[in-house]
Amino acid sequence: MKKAFLSGVLMCASLLATAQMKMNSWSVGVGLGVANYFGDIVPKANDVSTDIKYTRLSPSIDVAYQFTEQFAVEADIAWVRLISSDFETADPRNVRHRYRFMRNQNFRNDVFEFAISGEFDFKPTIGGIFRRPTWRPYVFGGIAGFYHNPKGMTPDGRWVDLQPLRTEGQGLRATEDLSNGVTGTYKSKPYSLVNIAIPFGAGIKYRLTDNLDIAFEIGYRFTFTDYLDDVSGNYANAADLAAFNPLSATMANRTTENRDPISGDVRDWSPVAESTNGTGLDGRLEPRFQTINGFGRAGDKRGEAKDRDIYIVNTFRLQYFFEQRGVRCPKFRRVRR
Repeated sequence: MKKAFLSGVLMCASLLATAQMKMNSWSVGVGLGVANYFGDIVPKANDVSTDIKYTRLSPSIDVAYQFTEQFAVEADIAWVRLISSDFETADPRNVRHRYRFMRNQNFRNDVFEFAISGEFDFKPTIGGIFRRPTWRPYVFGGIAGFYHNPKGMTPDGRWVDLQPLRTEGQGLRATEDLSNGVTGTYKSKPYSLVNIAIPFGAGIKYRLTDNLDIAFEIGYRFTFTDYLDDVSGNYANAADLAAFNPLSATMANRTTENRDPISGDVRDWSPVAESTNGTGLDGRLEPRFQTINGFGRAGDKRGEAKDRDIYIVNTFRLQYFFEQRGVRCPKFRRVRR
């Protein structure tokens, strides 16, 4: 009996030593975050600028598997709404922001994201998942696939899909712009609505109960597209766009609109008028394609094609841990003689 008891103790000790290296624990979680976007239509010309008016909620669900004391793999599904407007975020009196105010683009995009990431805890969990430290800072990184569909608000207040309108001439036949002798050169096909991103960030967890954690994390998503906002390269020839779809020409060049469609406020672009009569209108184009000097003609700059779009999600998350899998220590009964 003593030999059997001693063997059981040694086996338990061996299993506990192994458990310090391998956890075998599952968890599920739900999250609620706030999302912001950084791209061509940004509040300021840097990657950490935000505007509270364009912060939106982002719910998520996740499942994770704890492999070791400090490493887990997590899969999550999230919905992220991104939105911004040149009218609201750019000041025409500021030389640095003036260009975006004149451009006057707006967008809204619902992003549906599926991500797989590795998560590293700085404090190890020793002796089973229910003995995890009270506070656990962590970092994470992985890969995500997402579906998105940018929309723009028309002058009469309707949200319309922008990718089918080919606002930068994608996939259209280029013709000569007789007003300035420039031949439009367009991308061969419309941009994809399915893309990938690199999520990474950091956070901290707090143990509420044996089974439940609350966490807060800051996560960046570096994408491989510049079209979350439908703005990337140069203006296409307005005549090419109008021949494809009259709405395409309208949504590509918003410079001469008198009101912002989202807020309804009146636009005043007189601070940056370029012509001698103070209107800033480009008289070299026919009236139906009227625009402002420097905007709207084929080849004029519309966005910054070299920079990929980014979005950031700050999330509070509840995580529920299931009992750790593994071999339990044997129980011994005293044998009556």
